[in-house]
Amino acid sequence: MFCSSCGNEIPAKASFCSECGAAVSGQASGGQSSSAASQFRANLIDGKVAPRIYALETISANHLANAKKEYLTLQDEHESVVVLFDDTVFGGARKGFVFTNRRLVSNIDDKWGGQPRVLEMPLSEVRSFRIIAHKMSCDVIVNDEKVGSITQVSPGEVERANSLLAILVDNQISPEDFASIDKSSMQSSPSAQGKNQSGFLSKAAGFVAVAAVGWWMLGSGGSTSVEEICQETSDILIEHQGQGFTQGGMLGCLRLGATEAKRQQEALKEMFGV
Repeated sequence: MFCSSCGNEIPAKASFCSECGAAVSGQASGGQSSSAASQFRANLIDGKVAPRIYALETISANHLANAKKEYLTLQDEHESVVVLFDDTVFGGARKGFVFTNRRLVSNIDDKWGGQPRVLEMPLSEVRSFRIIAHKMSCDVIVNDEKVGSITQVSPGEVERANSLLAILVDNQISPEDFASIDKSSMQSSPSAQGKNQSGFLSKAAGFVAVAAVGWWMLGSGGSTSVEEICQETSDILIEHQGQGFTQGGMLGCLRLGATEAKRQQEALKEMFGV
């Protein structure tokens, strides 16, 4: 179980969080759920949990369509998506996870560089959801068990993502709980801005390391084409989505080779109308 205020792990029967002192709400309902929805929305930045984790009306039709094509089938017209995480290198949302008002559905690699694994779980059975950062990737932990590995969240964004997703999971928030909340309540808190800046600095440092690895991977031929393609693609993602490649994402692009990286870049340009 995790604190919905700071994301700190707390014992199941605790009344208060030992890290921040917040009261533990447990599985809230009714007015408590609406209050949690207000807290969740107020702490979003531009409608996002983190740059690749979209919430509510910031989930694009294209991302949702790709998720539906690859791994998400909504049960009926009453099921809707609250949060969508895009774990693809080129921002197409064909891998990742979603929280609907009923379920957690994911399509993420079983390990870093592994094979995609689809998981479906009723939201009522999701007791905890946490992302744990490692050097090149992050583990996704559901109910204290690892369910897969993701790469498109930087270590600097993990704490913020855990904190906000804990609010969602602990209170079983649905889209209906958000309906009466004014969208103008979205804002960047000073602490969230600081964490975002920390995430940006982490990405910058990571890219320097990735660039060095990229030169090594290119071999003795001396060509920089795949590195240039991947950097250009990262710039396109920054311009249109607000975030470029993470360290793991850049390595994934470099591994594609120049031909495939260019093909995927062209598809990305077509999607954004570049």
